[in-house]
Amino acid sequence: MKLFERLFGLKKSNYTLNQDSNKELYSSLKRIDKTKYKALKNQDEQIDAIFSAENEYKESQNIDELISFWEHIWDNGGLLFDGMKWMFRLPDLYIKVGRYEDALKILDRIKKPIYADKVVVYREKIAKKMNK
Repeated sequence: MKLFERLFGLKKSNYTLNQDSNKELYSSLKRIDKTKYKALKNQDEQIDAIFSAENEYKESQNIDELISFWEHIWDNGGLLFDGMKWMFRLPDLYIKVGRYEDALKILDRIKKPIYADKVVVYREKIAKKMNK
């Protein structure tokens, strides 16, 4: 809890209030718009799964297992939320293990304009590594 307080400047009582508020929000959203509720729920579940997989990797250092996890995400519709770090996580892992062609294939699938500049940078980075 002390780490949480240091990071967010909240006391436990404030955190509990926020959790209660979130539950109310989810409950209301479920009644009002089931489609948006399901989308938000799926995002939360994916985020939880990502943090779990990343924590497991920190412990095991099994990069193949982490790559498999991320491939599963990409094979099943990709990320359900926007985030620069997470959008490029699989290309980063592929680059780390020298799977440059696989990294390029994932970059081909990143179409949102907010990521366009970073895709270009990654392509240049991969090209340099492939030419060595």
